[in-house]
Amino acid sequence: MLNLKKITDETAETMLMYVEMNCDLVKRLPKQLTALEAQQLIDRYSYSDVIEMLNKMNNYAKLAKNYRSVYLTCMKWFKLDIKNGYREAPVSQITGKPMNEAELRKQKFLDKYPVGSEFETSEGRKYRVSTDSMLYDMITMECTPIIHFLNKI
Repeated sequence: MLNLKKITDETAETMLMYVEMNCDLVKRLPKQLTALEAQQLIDRYSYSDVIEMLNKMNNYAKLAKNYRSVYLTCMKWFKLDIKNGYREAPVSQITGKPMNEAELRKQKFLDKYPVGSEFETSEGRKYRVSTDSMLYDMITMECTPIIHFLNKI
């Protein structure tokens, strides 16, 4: 049985440390996971699901022979698990349909800033989340779709 070291902080950086400490076969792949790719996986699935997938990859003896990239292999295996019914696709709480990446970013944003909350950007712009799809710019007094706002940052 593997002696897995427990990491409690669920960030991209800790995921990279987890791979370094626990995933010897995954580390043999030529294209290693970057912090950005790790964050994209966490945003799309979840930290625990990605760790589970990395462990699954690490238990595949022919991993380094058959695959080149940690990120692409992870994405492919998630898609195969979903296709084969082993895992559910990320689903919108509103429509009940699988979410694309823009919808996932929007949902993560709304989890952090629920309707009615206010926040300020690093440029000093102040916004209020007016609905589940619109932001109110408190300086220009204009509304902006959340999706458009997220594409700018």
